Amino acid sequence: MAMQPLVALLWVNYNSMPIIDVVLDSLRSIEELDYDNYVLIAVDNASTDGSWEKLLERIEAARRKGLRVITVQLAVNSGFTGGMNAAYRLALKLGARYVAVLNNDAAPFNKSIEMLVEFMEQHPCVGSVQGAVLYYGEDRVQTAGNYLSELLTAHLAFEGLRPGELPRKPYHITYASGAYALYRVKAVKEARRDQRLFDDWVFAYFDDNAIGLALWGAGYRVVGVPRPAGWHVMSATFKRQGPRRLYLTSRGHLLAAHVSASKYRAVVEASYLRRLAYYASLEAAGAVALGSAAAIARAIRDARKQAHRVAARHTIRKGYATAPILHVKSMEATMYMLSGTPLTRLLYRRAAALAARHVFDGCDK
Repeated sequence: MAMQPLVALLWVNYNSMPIIDVVLDSLRSIEELDYDNYVLIAVDNASTDGSWEKLLERIEAARRKGLRVITVQLAVNSGFTGGMNAAYRLALKLGARYVAVLNNDAAPFNKSIEMLVEFMEQHPCVGSVQGAVLYYGEDRVQTAGNYLSELLTAHLAFEGLRPGELPRKPYHITYASGAYALYRVKAVKEARRDQRLFDDWVFAYFDDNAIGLALWGAGYRVVGVPRPAGWHVMSATFKRQGPRRLYLTSRGHLLAAHVSASKYRAVVEASYLRRLAYYASLEAAGAVALGSAAAIARAIRDARKQAHRVAARHTIRKGYATAPILHVKSMEATMYMLSGTPLTRLLYRRAAALAARHVFDGCDK
């Protein structure tokens, strides 16, 4: 029987003691994967809370039981992107055919790697694939793939559905969730043309969407498979980080608008200028953390300056033109700009309709 393709699981930790039980569950699930040829590459982003030492105890115990694992502790916190890139470069040295991006607050189901690899092996035109990621401890879908709208807002496909309510066939998506997804190394190399999966300097929140668009731009497809693959605790790390998270999410959204050359790029930036005034008034009233308005102002400034630094920006721009994108009417874009209306329910319905129109029937279709 032929050896299964090598899969490297990229897994990053940073000061995870507040969610240590969840992170240990993630490791436990990795140990129990039913796949013969995988390696865990665990990277620590210079944690200072003792979580890495505790996790190493678990990792070393698993190593003694046969888990193939490489551990790396970085000297500084380089964020999700930097930590993942450190792991990715090691995966390249090992000759991995696929890399699985897995958050440390997520866990793969036992057969999921085998399922995703089998799909990729059968469909060489697919650059990335994900299964349905469920909410932690629930039988409900968190995301079965992600879509971007023309406003560059992100929308989780089929969120809230039971797994049995998902479509029967795979479907095209804009990008696979960074919580848990599989990438074809050959495709990533062609999409980025360097030794990285993401741009290191981004830190977070312009990562999975950027590589998804870049893969589309390089001629590959990104697909959602309607079968449960794992669970995830949404934003378990960043939800504790106030203005810092506000800055990163805002800058990531603005970068996506600049780099993709969306027709609504000016609308997206105008919406953040409105938010800047709104947060300044909330700060004055003591309703939000100090520094929130400054975080948005810095995000607007930095996105303008940094858009040219995105390594795969030309591929991303091409991908934006070819990937499935949720349409937004001009009146809806104006509402978004003036009132901040997220259009969530409307675009959720459009996401389901888009998936129905973009069924994946194989590489020849």
